[in-house]
Amino acid sequence: MKRMLFFAVSVLAAALLAAPAASARTTFCIPESLRLLGTDGNDLCLGVPTPSITPPFTAFAEQNGSQDTWCLYTGPKYSGSMLRVPAFSSATVFATFASGRPC
Repeated sequence: MKRMLFFAVSVLAAALLAAPAASARTTFCIPESLRLLGTDGNDLCLGVPTPSITPPFTAFAEQNGSQDTWCLYTGPKYSGSMLRVPAFSSATVFATFASGRPC
């Protein structure tokens, strides 16, 4: 009985933690590790994976009044490769390279 009650409480707690707040702002997620805040109350959160360059791409401001004041590269393209540092050592790092075009 105790196990069943513990399981029910655990499921309820997980559901409450996963549920968004009623007053939460709208968030659009694409894979990257950065968060941009729009002036219209929306966020653009960029989750995983974390690239080895900071920032992974540039945010440009638009002042035309019809869109958010931030604008990202429309299609950032990422490619990565394993690099040895120094060249003949056993230590490797994963380097990420980004390219794209501004809005």
